[in-house]
Amino acid sequence: MTSKNNEAAAKIPQHERNQKIGDKEMKRLKVLTVVLTFLGIVIGGWGIPPSAHAADIEQMISSAKTAPDHEAIAAYYDKAAAEAKDMAAAHERMRNKYVQSPSLQSAGPGYARVGAKDCDIIQRSYLNIADEDEGLARMHREMAAKLGAQH
Repeated sequence: MTSKNNEAAAKIPQHERNQKIGDKEMKRLKVLTVVLTFLGIVIGGWGIPPSAHAADIEQMISSAKTAPDHEAIAAYYDKAAAEAKDMAAAHERMRNKYVQSPSLQSAGPGYARVGAKDCDIIQRSYLNIADEDEGLARMHREMAAKLGAQH
């Protein structure tokens, strides 16, 4: 059985066998990148608690009536935006490491490029999240100012 496999492999040019191996490794690298990114987001979210727990913010939003209530919500979103910006910066640093990695460069075409591209996408996502969180913080500050002006 092995001799048949060896004979079949010998008929395929070396560069094609290397390409097939490279494709498999590329798929594994992509899956690993996605899994590690997901774990980083989940674990990273647990490592830095926001000013209010996510479940608490829902209650804070639904029961907000006073200027201090809205200021507390704004503070939550300020912290969430800062954390998202930190994650964006971390992915920018990771992107640079992918581009500069000699081992990824020598492993074959595409490895560094795929890692860098994925980091770019994740970085943009975090920057978009930060923008949205900053917008929500502004909105709650405006609401707090209106409520404060009414008294």
